[in-house]
Amino acid sequence: MLEDNCLILQNKKLLTTHNSKLINVDFAKLFTKGSWTSLGRYYVSNPSKLKELLVKAKKYASLDGLKSVKTEFLTICQYIGDVFTGRYKEYNILNLCVIVGAIVYVVTPIDILPDFIPAGFIDDTAIVVWAVHEFSDEIERYKQYKSRMANNKNGDASNIMDNIEEIEFKEIQPLNNTDNV
Repeated sequence: MLEDNCLILQNKKLLTTHNSKLINVDFAKLFTKGSWTSLGRYYVSNPSKLKELLVKAKKYASLDGLKSVKTEFLTICQYIGDVFTGRYKEYNILNLCVIVGAIVYVVTPIDILPDFIPAGFIDDTAIVVWAVHEFSDEIERYKQYKSRMANNKNGDASNIMDNIEEIEFKEIQPLNNTDNV
C-alpha cells in the first residue's frame, strides 16, 4: 500500500499518491505546452501584476499545505523578485516565465486539486518540487549569486520577500539567453 501524499519524481514526471492511488501528472508538458507558461509570460510582461502575485505568494507560503516546500517556494519567489528589482541579471527568460507560471499555479485555488478540498495542496507541492528540480541549474546559479552578495561588503543579500509590498518592480529586457525550457 502506498503512503498518502507521497511525491515521486520519475522521468521528468511527478507521481503523487492520494487515497493509496497513484496520480501521474506530466508537469513538464502541463507547463511548457499549457496555459500556465502563457500566464507566466503575462506576469513577466506586467511588473505591477507580478508584484501582486508575489504578495499573494508570500501569504500562501505560510499555509500548512505548503510547509514541506516553504523554503523552496520562497526561494523561487525571491529569485523572481530579485530579477524584477534589477538585482539579479543572470536569468533565462524562458525559464523565468515557466517558474512564474508555477507560482501562478500554486496561488490559484482552483487547479488540478482545488485547495479547499482535503489534500488540495498535493498538486501545489508537486509543482514546487517539479519547478525546483526542472530548473535546478537556474536556481543553483541564483543561490550562488545570493551567497556572493552575502559575502560581499557592498552586496545586497537581503530577502526581498520580507518587504515585497514596498519594493518597486521594473520592466526587464529579455536576454539573448533563450535556451529551450
